[in-house]
Amino acid sequence: MQLLNRSRSIVQLENGLEFQGYSFGYMAPADGEVVFSTTMTGYPESLTDPSYEGQILCATYPLIGNYGVPEAIKVGGVQQHFESDRIHVRGLIISDYSLKYSHWSAIKSLDQWLRENRIPAIYGVDTRELTKVIRDNGSMLGRIIPEGESPQWDVEDPNTTSLVARVSCKEVITYPGPIRSKRVVLIDCGVRHSILRYLISKNIEVIRVPWDYDFNDGSVGRWPFRQHPEPARHPDGVPTAGDIELAVDRLEMLLDCVDRDAEHLGDLDLLLEGHGGAGALFAVAQGGVEYDDFVGHLLTPRKLRPVCARQLLASFYAGVISVG
Repeated sequence: MQLLNRSRSIVQLENGLEFQGYSFGYMAPADGEVVFSTTMTGYPESLTDPSYEGQILCATYPLIGNYGVPEAIKVGGVQQHFESDRIHVRGLIISDYSLKYSHWSAIKSLDQWLRENRIPAIYGVDTRELTKVIRDNGSMLGRIIPEGESPQWDVEDPNTTSLVARVSCKEVITYPGPIRSKRVVLIDCGVRHSILRYLISKNIEVIRVPWDYDFNDGSVGRWPFRQHPEPARHPDGVPTAGDIELAVDRLEMLLDCVDRDAEHLGDLDLLLEGHGGAGALFAVAQGGVEYDDFVGHLLTPRKLRPVCARQLLASFYAGVISVG
Protein backbone atom coordinates (compact mmCIF):
# COMPACT_ATOMS: atom_id res chain seq x y z
CA MET A 1 0.00 0.00 0.00
CA GLN A 2 1.44 3.32 -1.07
CA LEU A 3 1.69 5.81 1.78
CA LEU A 4 -0.28 9.02 1.53
CA ASN A 5 1.53 12.22 0.76
CA ARG A 6 1.99 13.76 4.20
CA SER A 7 1.39 17.32 3.05
CA ARG A 8 -0.02 19.53 5.75
CA SER A 9 -3.48 21.06 5.63
CA ILE A 10 -5.71 23.08 7.93
CA VAL A 11 -9.40 23.50 8.66
CA GLN A 12 -10.22 27.17 9.09
CA LEU A 13 -13.54 28.25 10.62
CA GLU A 14 -15.25 31.60 10.18
CA ASN A 15 -14.70 32.41 13.87
CA GLY A 16 -10.92 32.27 13.28
CA LEU A 17 -10.20 28.85 14.80
CA GLU A 18 -7.83 26.57 12.89
CA PHE A 19 -7.27 22.80 13.14
CA GLN A 20 -4.11 21.16 11.83
CA GLY A 21 -4.02 17.96 9.80
CA TYR A 22 -2.82 16.28 6.61
CA SER A 23 -4.31 16.26 3.13
CA PHE A 24 -5.76 13.24 1.36
CA GLY A 25 -8.25 12.79 -1.44
CA TYR A 26 -8.19 15.58 -4.04
CA MET A 27 -5.49 18.16 -3.35
CA ALA A 28 -7.33 21.48 -3.57
CA PRO A 29 -9.07 23.97 -1.26
CA ALA A 30 -12.68 23.38 -0.27
CA ASP A 31 -15.21 25.66 1.36
CA GLY A 32 -18.73 25.32 2.71
CA GLU A 33 -20.77 24.93 5.85
CA VAL A 34 -18.94 22.74 8.39
CA VAL A 35 -21.18 20.14 10.05
CA PHE A 36 -20.59 16.87 11.87
CA SER A 37 -22.01 13.35 11.77
CA THR A 38 -21.92 10.89 14.68
CA THR A 39 -22.58 7.74 12.63
CA MET A 40 -20.09 4.92 13.28
CA THR A 41 -20.36 3.27 9.85
CA GLY A 42 -21.62 4.16 6.42
CA TYR A 43 -19.27 6.85 5.15
CA PRO A 44 -20.05 5.98 1.48
CA GLU A 45 -23.73 6.58 2.28
CA SER A 46 -23.03 9.80 4.20
CA LEU A 47 -20.86 11.31 1.48
CA THR A 48 -23.54 10.63 -1.16
CA ASP A 49 -26.43 11.82 1.04
CA PRO A 50 -28.10 14.84 -0.69
CA SER A 51 -28.73 16.45 2.71
CA TYR A 52 -24.99 17.26 2.89
CA GLU A 53 -25.02 19.29 -0.35
CA GLY A 54 -22.74 22.30 -0.02
CA GLN A 55 -21.29 21.17 3.32
CA ILE A 56 -17.94 20.02 4.69
CA LEU A 57 -18.58 16.91 6.75
CA CYS A 58 -16.68 16.15 9.96
CA ALA A 59 -16.94 12.47 10.95
CA THR A 60 -16.81 12.01 14.72
CA TYR A 61 -16.03 8.29 14.54
CA PRO A 62 -12.21 8.11 14.79
CA LEU A 63 -11.44 5.47 12.13
CA ILE A 64 -12.55 6.06 8.53
CA GLY A 65 -11.65 4.24 5.33
CA ASN A 66 -11.03 0.78 6.78
CA TYR A 67 -13.57 -1.00 4.54
CA GLY A 68 -12.96 0.94 1.32
CA VAL A 69 -15.69 1.89 -1.16
CA PRO A 70 -18.05 -0.52 -2.96
CA GLU A 71 -18.93 -0.58 -6.64
CA ALA A 72 -21.70 1.75 -7.83
CA ILE A 73 -24.40 -0.78 -8.74
CA LYS A 74 -27.81 0.31 -9.99
CA VAL A 75 -30.89 -1.90 -10.05
CA GLY A 76 -33.93 -0.41 -11.74
CA GLY A 77 -32.28 3.01 -11.74
CA VAL A 78 -31.64 2.99 -7.97
CA GLN A 79 -28.21 2.89 -6.32
CA GLN A 80 -27.73 -0.19 -4.15
CA HIS A 81 -24.72 0.97 -2.08
CA PHE A 82 -25.02 4.76 -2.14
CA GLU A 83 -27.70 7.33 -1.31
CA SER A 84 -27.50 9.13 -4.68
CA ASP A 85 -25.60 9.15 -7.97
CA ARG A 86 -22.77 11.41 -6.75
CA ILE A 87 -20.86 12.72 -3.74
CA HIS A 88 -22.60 15.78 -2.29
CA VAL A 89 -20.16 16.95 0.38
CA ARG A 90 -17.62 19.60 -0.58
CA GLY A 91 -15.00 18.23 1.77
CA LEU A 92 -14.33 15.61 4.45
CA ILE A 93 -12.70 15.99 7.87
CA ILE A 94 -11.63 12.90 9.85
CA SER A 95 -9.40 11.95 12.75
CA ASP A 96 -7.60 8.83 11.48
CA TYR A 97 -7.49 7.51 7.92
CA SER A 98 -6.95 3.78 7.39
CA LEU A 99 -4.27 3.24 4.76
CA LYS A 100 -5.41 -0.36 4.26
CA TYR A 101 -8.98 -1.41 3.62
CA SER A 102 -10.64 -4.81 3.64
CA HIS A 103 -14.19 -5.73 2.65
CA TRP A 104 -15.64 -8.24 0.23
CA SER A 105 -17.53 -5.53 -1.69
CA ALA A 106 -14.73 -2.92 -1.81
CA ILE A 107 -13.22 -2.07 -5.19
CA LYS A 108 -11.17 1.01 -4.24
CA SER A 109 -9.93 3.05 -1.30
CA LEU A 110 -11.69 6.10 0.12
CA ASP A 111 -8.68 8.20 -0.91
CA GLN A 112 -8.97 7.01 -4.54
CA TRP A 113 -12.73 7.60 -4.61
CA LEU A 114 -12.35 11.15 -3.33
CA ARG A 115 -9.59 11.91 -5.85
CA GLU A 116 -11.71 10.60 -8.72
CA ASN A 117 -14.58 12.86 -7.65
CA ARG A 118 -12.35 15.89 -6.88
CA ILE A 119 -13.33 16.05 -3.20
CA PRO A 120 -10.64 17.45 -0.82
CA ALA A 121 -10.24 15.83 2.58
CA ILE A 122 -8.09 16.15 5.69
CA TYR A 123 -7.11 13.63 8.39
CA GLY A 124 -5.27 13.94 11.68
CA VAL A 125 -7.71 16.57 12.94
CA ASP A 126 -8.92 16.71 16.54
CA THR A 127 -12.49 16.00 15.44
CA ARG A 128 -13.76 15.81 19.04
CA GLU A 129 -12.74 19.40 19.71
CA LEU A 130 -14.05 20.54 16.33
CA THR A 131 -17.38 18.85 17.04
CA LYS A 132 -17.61 20.55 20.43
CA VAL A 133 -17.08 23.92 18.76
CA ILE A 134 -19.82 23.26 16.20
CA ARG A 135 -22.14 21.83 18.85
CA ASP A 136 -21.73 24.87 21.09
CA ASN A 137 -21.80 27.52 18.37
CA GLY A 138 -23.87 25.90 15.63
CA SER A 139 -22.74 25.00 12.14
CA MET A 140 -20.50 27.64 10.59
CA LEU A 141 -18.69 28.34 7.36
CA GLY A 142 -15.20 26.99 6.94
CA ARG A 143 -12.43 25.97 4.58
CA ILE A 144 -10.01 23.11 4.04
CA ILE A 145 -6.72 24.70 2.98
CA PRO A 146 -3.90 22.43 1.78
CA GLU A 147 -0.31 23.55 2.25
CA GLY A 148 0.71 26.15 -0.33
CA GLU A 149 -2.83 27.39 -1.03
CA SER A 150 -3.96 30.95 -0.31
CA PRO A 151 -5.44 31.37 3.19
CA GLN A 152 -7.57 34.30 1.99
CA TRP A 153 -11.16 33.96 3.19
CA ASP A 154 -13.48 33.53 0.21
CA VAL A 155 -16.30 31.19 1.13
CA GLU A 156 -19.65 30.67 -0.55
CA ASP A 157 -22.50 30.27 1.93
CA PRO A 158 -24.58 27.35 0.60
CA ASN A 159 -27.62 28.68 2.47
CA THR A 160 -27.82 31.61 0.07
CA THR A 161 -28.60 29.26 -2.82
CA SER A 162 -31.47 26.88 -3.56
CA LEU A 163 -30.00 23.62 -2.30
CA VAL A 164 -33.17 21.70 -3.05
CA ALA A 165 -32.98 22.70 -6.71
CA ARG A 166 -29.44 21.29 -6.83
CA VAL A 167 -30.31 17.88 -5.42
CA SER A 168 -33.77 17.31 -6.88
CA CYS A 169 -34.34 15.30 -10.04
CA LYS A 170 -34.89 17.40 -13.18
CA GLU A 171 -37.70 15.36 -14.73
CA VAL A 172 -40.35 12.84 -13.76
CA ILE A 173 -38.89 9.37 -13.09
CA THR A 174 -41.09 6.28 -12.75
CA TYR A 175 -40.02 3.14 -10.90
CA PRO A 176 -42.57 0.52 -12.05
CA GLY A 177 -44.16 -1.87 -9.61
CA PRO A 178 -46.02 -5.15 -10.13
CA ILE A 179 -49.40 -5.21 -11.86
CA ARG A 180 -52.10 -3.52 -9.74
CA SER A 181 -49.47 -2.29 -7.28
CA LYS A 182 -50.03 0.76 -5.14
CA ARG A 183 -48.65 4.00 -6.57
CA VAL A 184 -46.87 6.77 -4.69
CA VAL A 185 -45.92 10.22 -5.95
CA LEU A 186 -42.63 11.28 -4.39
CA ILE A 187 -41.72 14.98 -4.44
CA ASP A 188 -37.93 14.90 -4.62
CA CYS A 189 -36.40 17.46 -2.28
CA GLY A 190 -33.24 15.38 -1.91
CA VAL A 191 -34.52 11.83 -1.61
CA ARG A 192 -32.11 9.15 -0.45
CA HIS A 193 -31.94 6.03 -2.57
CA SER A 194 -32.39 3.85 0.52
CA ILE A 195 -35.92 5.27 0.70
CA LEU A 196 -36.51 4.38 -2.94
CA ARG A 197 -35.16 0.88 -2.30
CA TYR A 198 -37.51 0.49 0.66
CA LEU A 199 -40.59 1.58 -1.26
CA ILE A 200 -39.75 -0.62 -4.24
CA SER A 201 -39.15 -3.59 -1.93
CA LYS A 202 -42.77 -3.18 -0.76
CA ASN A 203 -43.96 -3.61 -4.36
CA ILE A 204 -44.94 0.05 -4.69
CA GLU A 205 -44.82 1.92 -7.99
CA VAL A 206 -42.96 5.19 -7.32
CA ILE A 207 -43.45 8.30 -9.43
CA ARG A 208 -40.62 10.68 -8.55
CA VAL A 209 -41.16 14.31 -9.52
CA PRO A 210 -38.95 17.43 -9.22
CA TRP A 211 -39.31 19.68 -6.18
CA ASP A 212 -40.98 22.41 -8.28
CA TYR A 213 -43.20 20.10 -10.30
CA ASP A 214 -46.46 21.67 -11.50
CA PHE A 215 -49.23 19.31 -10.42
CA ASN A 216 -51.73 21.31 -12.45
CA ASP A 217 -50.49 19.82 -15.73
CA GLY A 218 -52.51 16.66 -15.05
CA SER A 219 -49.77 14.16 -15.93
CA VAL A 220 -49.56 12.77 -12.37
CA GLY A 221 -53.17 12.64 -11.23
CA ARG A 222 -55.46 15.64 -10.85
CA TRP A 223 -54.13 17.65 -7.92
CA PRO A 224 -55.49 21.20 -7.47
CA PHE A 225 -52.12 22.11 -5.99
CA ARG A 226 -51.34 25.83 -5.91
CA GLN A 227 -47.72 26.74 -6.58
CA HIS A 228 -45.91 29.06 -4.15
CA PRO A 229 -42.76 31.13 -4.68
CA GLU A 230 -39.82 29.90 -2.65
CA PRO A 231 -39.37 32.10 0.44
CA ALA A 232 -35.97 33.39 1.48
CA ARG A 233 -34.34 31.47 4.30
CA HIS A 234 -33.93 33.32 7.57
CA PRO A 235 -30.27 34.40 8.05
CA ASP A 236 -29.79 32.26 11.17
CA GLY A 237 -31.51 29.25 9.63
CA VAL A 238 -34.58 29.47 11.89
CA PRO A 239 -37.92 29.31 10.05
CA THR A 240 -39.84 32.57 10.23
CA ALA A 241 -43.51 32.83 11.19
CA GLY A 242 -44.29 33.32 7.51
CA ASP A 243 -42.39 30.15 6.63
CA ILE A 244 -44.37 28.13 9.15
CA GLU A 245 -47.66 29.60 7.97
CA LEU A 246 -46.85 28.80 4.35
CA ALA A 247 -45.80 25.24 5.24
CA VAL A 248 -49.03 24.64 7.15
CA ASP A 249 -51.01 26.14 4.27
CA ARG A 250 -49.40 23.68 1.86
CA LEU A 251 -50.15 20.73 4.12
CA GLU A 252 -53.76 21.81 4.54
CA MET A 253 -54.20 22.01 0.79
CA LEU A 254 -52.69 18.56 0.30
CA LEU A 255 -54.99 16.99 2.86
CA ASP A 256 -57.99 18.81 1.37
CA CYS A 257 -57.00 17.53 -2.08
CA VAL A 258 -56.74 13.96 -0.84
CA ASP A 259 -60.11 14.14 0.92
CA ARG A 260 -61.80 15.72 -2.09
CA ASP A 261 -60.23 13.52 -4.76
CA ALA A 262 -59.83 10.24 -2.86
CA GLU A 263 -62.52 8.52 -4.91
CA HIS A 264 -61.05 9.76 -8.19
CA LEU A 265 -57.41 9.05 -7.31
CA GLY A 266 -57.98 5.50 -6.11
CA ASP A 267 -54.63 4.08 -5.01
CA LEU A 268 -52.56 7.20 -5.75
CA ASP A 269 -50.98 8.63 -2.59
CA LEU A 270 -48.57 11.49 -2.12
CA LEU A 271 -45.11 11.15 -0.64
CA LEU A 272 -42.78 14.00 0.27
CA GLU A 273 -39.10 13.50 0.98
CA GLY A 274 -37.71 16.14 3.31
CA HIS A 275 -34.23 17.56 2.95
CA GLY A 276 -33.19 16.66 6.51
CA GLY A 277 -30.05 15.32 8.13
CA ALA A 278 -31.19 11.71 8.36
CA GLY A 279 -34.04 12.04 5.91
CA ALA A 280 -37.79 12.33 6.39
CA LEU A 281 -40.42 10.07 4.97
CA PHE A 282 -44.14 10.55 5.25
CA ALA A 283 -47.14 9.80 3.10
CA VAL A 284 -50.27 11.92 2.92
CA ALA A 285 -53.02 9.39 2.34
CA GLN A 286 -56.78 9.87 2.64
CA GLY A 287 -56.62 12.54 5.29
CA GLY A 288 -53.87 10.98 7.41
CA VAL A 289 -50.09 10.97 7.68
CA GLU A 290 -47.83 7.97 8.00
CA TYR A 291 -44.40 8.94 9.23
CA ASP A 292 -41.17 6.97 9.48
CA ASP A 293 -37.38 7.28 9.79
CA PHE A 294 -36.89 10.93 10.68
CA VAL A 295 -34.19 12.31 12.94
CA GLY A 296 -33.24 15.91 13.51
CA HIS A 297 -36.55 17.56 14.38
CA LEU A 298 -39.17 16.84 17.03
CA LEU A 299 -40.42 13.25 16.89
CA THR A 300 -44.12 12.76 16.33
CA PRO A 301 -46.31 9.65 16.63
CA ARG A 302 -45.70 7.14 13.84
CA LYS A 303 -49.30 7.53 12.70
CA LEU A 304 -51.39 10.69 12.82
CA ARG A 305 -55.00 11.19 11.84
CA PRO A 306 -55.27 14.96 12.11
CA VAL A 307 -58.55 16.82 11.81
CA CYS A 308 -56.58 19.80 10.55
CA ALA A 309 -53.04 20.03 9.25
CA ARG A 310 -52.38 22.84 11.73
CA GLN A 311 -52.01 20.11 14.33
CA LEU A 312 -48.83 19.07 12.55
CA LEU A 313 -45.51 20.71 13.32
CA ALA A 314 -44.27 22.10 9.99
CA SER A 315 -40.88 23.58 9.31
CA PHE A 316 -38.93 24.87 6.36
CA TYR A 317 -35.52 23.97 5.03
CA ALA A 318 -34.31 26.02 2.06
CA GLY A 319 -37.91 26.96 1.27
CA VAL A 320 -39.33 23.43 1.19
CA ILE A 321 -41.37 21.57 3.80
CA SER A 322 -39.04 19.21 5.65
CA VAL A 323 -41.68 18.01 8.05
CA GLY A 324 -43.39 17.37 10.74
